[in-house]
Amino acid sequence: MDGLELDFTRFPFFFNTQQPEMLTELMVEARKRVDAAAARRGHPVRLGVRILSRPRIVRRLGFDLAAWRETRVADVVTVTNFWPCTDSDMPMEEWRELLGDEVELDAGLEIFVKASKDARQFLETPETCAGFASQYLHRGADRIYLFNHFFGYCGMNARAFENIDLDYSFTYDEPNMKRVLLECGRKETAYRQPRRHVVSYATFDEAPSPLPMPVDGSWRELRLNVGGGTAGREAFVVCGFEQAPPESLAVQVNGRPCAVLADSFDRPCGVDAEMARLCRLPEGALQDGFNTISFRLPDGTPNRLLWCEIFLP
Repeated sequence: MDGLELDFTRFPFFFNTQQPEMLTELMVEARKRVDAAAARRGHPVRLGVRILSRPRIVRRLGFDLAAWRETRVADVVTVTNFWPCTDSDMPMEEWRELLGDEVELDAGLEIFVKASKDARQFLETPETCAGFASQYLHRGADRIYLFNHFFGYCGMNARAFENIDLDYSFTYDEPNMKRVLLECGRKETAYRQPRRHVVSYATFDEAPSPLPMPVDGSWRELRLNVGGGTAGREAFVVCGFEQAPPESLAVQVNGRPCAVLADSFDRPCGVDAEMARLCRLPEGALQDGFNTISFRLPDGTPNRLLWCEIFLP
C-alpha cells in the first residue's frame, strides 16, 4: 500500500476530549506501524488524517496539534467539514502556520452545498467545486480532496435538481465528474472555470454561522474569499432572502455599488427564484482573496438574508 488514512471526522466524539495525550499516543503508534510497513515493502508509506475544518473546533475536541507537529506523526492533513456541505471559510493560512511546511495540507470538499444548518441543500456542481477549489488553492492548500463525490454518480448535472428534496438516486454524469477531476486540482485550470463562491458554515462550531443574517435599514456585511484569478472577470452577487426584497435593495462589494438586475438566476440555490436577486459588480470591484459584501434595505423593512454567493460565469 502507499498510505493509510485515519478519518477523525467520522467521528471525533468517540474520544475523551479531556485526554488529548491519548489521541497523540494513537497517532504515534500509527506512525510506527506505517514506518514498519514502509521498511517491509521497500518504499514510503504515508500517514494521513482527516480532521474538522477549523483549529478551534479540533482543539475543543481534544486534538493536540502542537504535539502532532513536534512528533511529525502525519504526512497529510485534510481539513474538512463533517457533513453535509463544504465549509466556505476553512483558514488554510492558520492551518499552515500550525502544521508547518513539511505536512501536505489538503482542503476537503463535501458533496452538498448548503448555506446554513436549517437551509435546503443541493448537490455540488462543477461550478461550486471550482469555486471552493480556487479559494483553497489560493489560500495555501496543496491539494483538493473530494469526499463522497462517487465517480459518475455525483449528481453534477441540472437533471439532478428536478427533485430538490433529493432521494439520493443521483444522476449518472461521468463527463462532469471527469471535468471536476481534471480541472479543480490546480490553480491554472480551476481559476479559468465558471465559479460559484457560496457562503456556507462550519459543523460543530460554537460560533454563529454567517447566515441567516438580518438585513434592514443599516448596512450589514459578509466577508467571502473568492481565491485568485479574478482580474478582468465578470462577476455577480447572488443573494436570497426570506421575503422578496423591495426594488430599493442596495448591494455593495468592497464599498462599490452593484446593479440589481431584473434577470433571474438560472441555477439552484438556497431559496426560491422569486426570493433571489442577481447583482452585477462594477468593473474592478472584485479582488483576489477576501471581499466584503454589504446589504441594505433603504425602506427599513426587516428581512433575513438566507443565501449569498459571488458568481463568476
